[in-house]
Amino acid sequence: MRVLVILPAWSTVPAAGAFVTTREYALGLAAAGNTVHVVTSSKEPGEPYSDGRVRVWPLREWRRAVRAARPEVLISHHGDRRGRRIVDQTPGVPHLLMVHGMSKDLDLGRPSLVWFPSEACRVHYAYRRRTVVLPPPVDPGRYRT
Repeated sequence: MRVLVILPAWSTVPAAGAFVTTREYALGLAAAGNTVHVVTSSKEPGEPYSDGRVRVWPLREWRRAVRAARPEVLISHHGDRRGRRIVDQTPGVPHLLMVHGMSKDLDLGRPSLVWFPSEACRVHYAYRRRTVVLPPPVDPGRYRT
């Protein structure tokens, strides 16, 4: 499967739990043999690069990333306005929206599927379309003392 992830930042030390979760899923998808591209939606300088099996593109290169990835699925985050604009300009590609917290903004749009980290989060949005509740992945090896 060809996947395009839109994420505010791609870093080995992500700034937020939402980014950690998305990074883990993206790395897992790549490890399983899927083609994964990531567009960072923050305005960071730099050129496209590879991080293992994941190709990372800066925001200004998002159109080039879409052409290169030819995505079969888009993954973005609720609350990422730049990410939402990219999704809106990539019609016909199924969209997985990741919702990480209980925002005052209850408008989730019309993604193909919404991911919630907990049942409480899903209930908060009262979203009636296709959803999945799946706790964030945790690699126990990273937390051993």
